[in-house]
Amino acid sequence: MKKTIILIAIVILMIVPILSYAKPFAYLVADDEIIKLDTVTDTIVSRQKTTSNDLEGNLSLNDAGCAVDTINKYLITLYKPSRLGSEDQSGFFVYNLQTLNKIKFAPFPAVIKDPAMMGRIIYPQLGPKFYIAIEDATLNNGQGGMINLVYEKKTFNYLGAASNILNKYIERFWFSEDQAKIYVDTIESNIRIYDSQTLQQIGSVDLSNVFNKNVWGKDIEDIKNKIALLAENIKIQNDDKNNIAFLTYNLDDTTITPRVITNMDDNVILLTPDSKKILFNETSPLVFGPKAPRKTASSTGHIYIYDVKTGNRIGFVTLPTDFAEKIHGIRPTGDKLYYEMYSRDSSKIKLYVVDIVNYKILKSISVPDINFMVFFEE
Repeated sequence: MKKTIILIAIVILMIVPILSYAKPFAYLVADDEIIKLDTVTDTIVSRQKTTSNDLEGNLSLNDAGCAVDTINKYLITLYKPSRLGSEDQSGFFVYNLQTLNKIKFAPFPAVIKDPAMMGRIIYPQLGPKFYIAIEDATLNNGQGGMINLVYEKKTFNYLGAASNILNKYIERFWFSEDQAKIYVDTIESNIRIYDSQTLQQIGSVDLSNVFNKNVWGKDIEDIKNKIALLAENIKIQNDDKNNIAFLTYNLDDTTITPRVITNMDDNVILLTPDSKKILFNETSPLVFGPKAPRKTASSTGHIYIYDVKTGNRIGFVTLPTDFAEKIHGIRPTGDKLYYEMYSRDSSKIKLYVVDIVNYKILKSISVPDINFMVFFEE
């Protein structure tokens, strides 16, 4: 009887598939190195240097000067010729994100003769195409303008120009979580909504009655899960210190959360991936004049955490500072923040892992200056 039970158990184990689970990692991209980080243990798994010189092209993910294909693990960087550059034409480079090996350089088509400034890559993870929005001084019979170049993801071949102009250079944009929509922050701080596959406008949101009137400045700071994070500078006079207030606006049901007056200036304001918390990184105010104290940085290391629904401050963390600070990302699970303490002394640069549930520093890691950080499951 015992032998029979053991035999049945063995057979069951043989026919039941062994479940495998994706593990979360992050890639940290420096000028000449890619660092793979296990975001469970926050230990470095591997470090890969470039095989030749520094990576070429724009490495600003926040400004869309580069893009990452999270499926094929490509890094695409916009490039403009320079004295030290390897190409004499404007275009873009494609790199293998895991090795930083150069895969291809694609020059812009002949329609681009005099790019006024580097454009932005509009790269939805959904679908077979991506776009590059770029200004050129020779368009429109020499009047200048913007064009959206269309490329195939598989080959990076140029397919033509999109008929619809999605955004102007100074406008920012965010993708919806399913990558099907693009939310564009307009000059007037309203929102236009586009189909990510056709670049056709499919909606708009007027925020003119949501923002306060007569503020010194207003902006859309983030959009996640159809929640728009809005900020205003409500200082009274020009010489006053900046005073940032923020609130959120639900793009579905138009509900507005309480406006929070911080009495602080911000380095960056972010929603967590689940849109339930707001992270406010304070910056120290600039001081001018002959009697102003000597200043080498505006970093404070202060990160305040607020509840989105109530506007209540629910946490606070103080991090070490040096010359500057950068928030590189929030883990998709929403429990950790990755903060770089930048120093002019490269040996002192640290990446701090911050628990934003219990509001404490978990770990520090010595790193080079990081351009950006992206998260994957493997």
